[in-house]
Amino acid sequence: QCIKCPATTYSALPGATGSGDCIPCAKGKFSTAPAGAASEDICQPCPTGTYSIAGAESCSKCAPGEFQDSEGESSCTSADAGSYVPAAGLSEQTPCPAGNYSGSAASECAACGPGYATADGIDCVICPSGRSSGNASNVECGVCPAGTYSIAGASECAECEEGSFSDDAAFVCTLCPAGQSSAARASECEPCP
Repeated sequence: QCIKCPATTYSALPGATGSGDCIPCAKGKFSTAPAGAASEDICQPCPTGTYSIAGAESCSKCAPGEFQDSEGESSCTSADAGSYVPAAGLSEQTPCPAGNYSGSAASECAACGPGYATADGIDCVICPSGRSSGNASNVECGVCPAGTYSIAGASECAECEEGSFSDDAAFVCTLCPAGQSSAARASECEPCP
Protein backbone atom coordinates (compact mmCIF):
# COMPACT_ATOMS: atom_id res chain seq x y z
CA GLN A 1 0.00 0.00 0.00
CA CYS A 2 1.30 3.47 -0.93
CA ILE A 3 1.48 6.20 1.74
CA LYS A 4 0.65 9.78 0.77
CA CYS A 5 3.14 12.58 1.34
CA PRO A 6 1.95 14.73 4.28
CA ALA A 7 0.16 18.03 3.75
CA THR A 8 2.51 20.94 2.84
CA THR A 9 4.81 18.49 1.02
CA TYR A 10 4.82 16.96 -2.45
CA SER A 11 6.63 14.30 -4.47
CA ALA A 12 6.72 13.96 -8.24
CA LEU A 13 8.95 10.89 -7.93
CA PRO A 14 7.22 7.66 -9.03
CA GLY A 15 8.08 4.78 -6.74
CA ALA A 16 9.13 6.96 -3.78
CA THR A 17 10.27 4.76 -0.92
CA GLY A 18 9.96 6.99 2.14
CA SER A 19 8.93 10.31 3.64
CA GLY A 20 12.40 11.65 2.74
CA ASP A 21 11.22 11.74 -0.87
CA CYS A 22 8.45 14.21 0.13
CA ILE A 23 9.61 17.80 -0.41
CA PRO A 24 8.22 20.55 1.86
CA CYS A 25 7.12 23.88 0.42
CA ALA A 26 10.08 26.27 0.47
CA LYS A 27 10.52 29.19 2.89
CA GLY A 28 8.26 32.06 1.93
CA LYS A 29 5.58 29.71 0.59
CA PHE A 30 2.63 27.85 2.10
CA SER A 31 0.15 25.15 1.16
CA THR A 32 -3.37 24.27 2.26
CA ALA A 33 -3.55 21.29 -0.13
CA PRO A 34 -4.37 17.87 1.38
CA ALA A 35 -1.84 15.05 1.70
CA GLY A 36 -0.70 13.25 -1.44
CA ALA A 37 0.30 16.18 -3.67
CA ALA A 38 2.46 15.35 -6.67
CA SER A 39 3.55 18.85 -7.75
CA GLU A 40 5.20 21.98 -6.37
CA ASP A 41 2.17 23.85 -7.72
CA ILE A 42 0.54 23.34 -4.29
CA CYS A 43 3.06 25.83 -2.81
CA GLN A 44 1.84 29.44 -3.00
CA PRO A 45 3.93 32.55 -2.19
CA CYS A 46 3.15 34.36 1.04
CA PRO A 47 1.53 37.75 0.36
CA THR A 48 3.17 41.07 1.28
CA GLY A 49 3.15 41.79 5.01
CA THR A 50 3.74 38.10 5.81
CA TYR A 51 6.47 35.41 5.84
CA SER A 52 6.82 31.66 6.38
CA ILE A 53 9.24 28.90 7.27
CA ALA A 54 9.65 25.80 5.05
CA GLY A 55 6.66 23.43 5.09
CA ALA A 56 4.19 26.00 6.39
CA GLU A 57 0.42 25.57 6.21
CA SER A 58 -0.03 29.34 6.51
CA CYS A 59 1.97 32.55 6.49
CA SER A 60 2.66 34.56 9.64
CA LYS A 61 2.05 38.29 9.82
CA CYS A 62 5.04 40.55 10.32
CA ALA A 63 5.01 41.98 13.85
CA PRO A 64 4.49 45.69 14.58
CA GLY A 65 7.80 47.45 13.91
CA GLU A 66 8.48 45.11 10.96
CA PHE A 67 7.20 44.95 7.38
CA GLN A 68 7.54 42.92 4.20
CA ASP A 69 7.01 44.60 0.84
CA SER A 70 7.64 41.51 -1.32
CA GLU A 71 5.73 38.27 -1.83
CA GLY A 72 7.24 34.88 -1.02
CA GLU A 73 9.65 35.92 1.73
CA SER A 74 10.95 33.96 4.72
CA SER A 75 11.43 36.91 7.09
CA CYS A 76 10.36 40.49 7.75
CA THR A 77 12.38 43.71 7.62
CA SER A 78 12.72 45.99 10.66
CA ALA A 79 11.52 49.56 10.26
CA ASP A 80 14.37 52.04 9.75
CA ALA A 81 15.22 54.60 12.42
CA GLY A 82 13.00 57.62 11.78
CA SER A 83 10.12 55.41 10.57
CA TYR A 84 7.58 53.08 12.18
CA VAL A 85 5.17 50.22 11.43
CA PRO A 86 2.12 50.57 13.72
CA ALA A 87 0.40 47.20 13.23
CA ALA A 88 1.04 43.57 12.29
CA GLY A 89 0.91 42.37 8.68
CA LEU A 90 1.88 45.61 6.94
CA SER A 91 3.84 45.89 3.70
CA GLU A 92 5.50 49.28 4.24
CA GLN A 93 6.99 51.56 6.87
CA THR A 94 5.83 55.12 7.50
CA PRO A 95 8.14 58.09 8.20
CA CYS A 96 7.71 59.69 11.63
CA PRO A 97 5.75 62.96 11.57
CA ALA A 98 7.80 66.17 11.71
CA GLY A 99 9.22 66.79 15.18
CA ASN A 100 8.91 63.11 16.19
CA TYR A 101 11.57 60.41 16.23
CA SER A 102 12.09 56.64 16.48
CA GLY A 103 14.83 54.04 16.64
CA SER A 104 14.85 51.02 14.32
CA ALA A 105 12.05 48.40 14.55
CA ALA A 106 9.66 50.96 16.07
CA SER A 107 5.90 50.50 16.17
CA GLU A 108 5.35 54.18 17.07
CA CYS A 109 7.18 57.49 17.08
CA ALA A 110 7.72 59.74 20.09
CA ALA A 111 7.74 63.52 20.36
CA CYS A 112 10.87 65.37 21.39
CA GLY A 113 10.19 67.20 24.65
CA PRO A 114 10.44 70.94 25.28
CA GLY A 115 14.04 72.15 24.95
CA TYR A 116 14.76 69.55 22.24
CA ALA A 117 14.15 69.25 18.50
CA THR A 118 14.65 66.73 15.70
CA ALA A 119 15.20 67.50 12.04
CA ASP A 120 15.98 63.94 10.92
CA GLY A 121 13.35 61.95 12.88
CA ILE A 122 16.09 59.79 14.40
CA ASP A 123 17.56 61.76 17.32
CA CYS A 124 16.29 64.50 19.61
CA VAL A 125 18.95 67.19 19.96
CA ILE A 126 19.11 69.57 22.90
CA CYS A 127 18.55 73.21 21.97
CA PRO A 128 21.86 75.10 22.33
CA SER A 129 22.26 78.23 24.44
CA GLY A 130 20.51 81.21 22.86
CA ARG A 131 17.77 79.01 21.39
CA SER A 132 14.66 77.33 22.76
CA SER A 133 11.74 75.08 21.86
CA GLY A 134 8.64 75.61 23.93
CA ASN A 135 6.49 72.76 22.64
CA ALA A 136 6.92 69.07 22.04
CA SER A 137 7.38 67.89 18.43
CA ASN A 138 9.74 70.64 17.30
CA VAL A 139 11.68 70.34 14.07
CA GLU A 140 14.13 73.08 15.09
CA CYS A 141 14.99 75.31 18.03
CA GLY A 142 14.00 78.95 17.70
CA VAL A 143 16.48 81.81 18.17
CA CYS A 144 15.96 83.89 21.31
CA PRO A 145 15.24 87.47 20.19
CA ALA A 146 17.25 90.48 21.37
CA GLY A 147 16.40 91.34 24.97
CA THR A 148 16.13 87.67 25.96
CA TYR A 149 18.51 84.75 26.60
CA SER A 150 18.53 81.03 27.29
CA ILE A 151 20.75 78.25 28.50
CA ALA A 152 21.05 74.92 26.64
CA GLY A 153 17.87 72.83 26.79
CA ALA A 154 15.59 75.78 27.54
CA SER A 155 11.93 75.47 26.73
CA GLU A 156 11.58 79.26 26.52
CA CYS A 157 13.73 82.37 26.38
CA ALA A 158 13.98 84.45 29.56
CA GLU A 159 13.78 88.25 29.60
CA CYS A 160 16.80 90.36 30.44
CA GLU A 161 16.17 92.36 33.64
CA GLU A 162 16.25 96.14 33.94
CA GLY A 163 19.81 97.43 33.66
CA SER A 164 20.89 94.72 31.20
CA PHE A 165 20.54 93.89 27.49
CA SER A 166 21.21 91.19 24.89
CA ASP A 167 21.51 90.61 21.14
CA ASP A 168 19.77 87.79 19.24
CA ALA A 169 20.71 84.23 20.30
CA ALA A 170 22.24 85.30 23.62
CA PHE A 171 23.04 82.84 26.40
CA VAL A 172 23.47 85.63 28.99
CA CYS A 173 22.40 89.26 29.44
CA THR A 174 25.11 91.93 29.66
CA LEU A 175 24.96 94.63 32.34
CA CYS A 176 24.66 98.19 31.09
CA PRO A 177 27.90 100.19 31.42
CA ALA A 178 28.17 102.92 34.06
CA GLY A 179 26.01 105.93 33.18
CA GLN A 180 23.56 103.89 31.08
CA SER A 181 20.33 102.04 31.85
CA SER A 182 17.67 99.91 30.19
CA ALA A 183 14.15 98.64 30.69
CA ALA A 184 13.50 94.92 30.95
CA ARG A 185 13.85 92.98 27.67
CA ALA A 186 16.15 95.59 26.16
CA SER A 187 18.38 95.10 23.13
CA GLU A 188 20.60 98.07 24.09
CA CYS A 189 21.27 100.51 26.90
CA GLU A 190 20.53 104.23 26.78
CA PRO A 191 22.49 107.07 28.45
CA CYS A 192 21.02 108.15 31.75
CA PRO A 193 19.13 111.49 31.50
